Amino acid sequence: QRPPPRAASTWPHVCSENGVKFVWQDRWLHFRPSNTEPIVRVFVEAADATGARELQVRTEALLK
Repeated sequence: QRPPPRAASTWPHVCSENGVKFVWQDRWLHFRPSNTEPIVRVFVEAADATGARELQVRTEALLK
């Protein structure tokens, strides 16, 4: 079953250069392979520390 439709502004822009980066208006999330270790690095950035932490926690929950 498909999720309910959302406003277009809630969907991120997706960039696949150097990993996968999801970009919203006020935050971004970037997954990319390490060039020196056999791991995937995850970076988050937001307009403030609270927004970055929320994105980090939500991403960790999805990955578990």
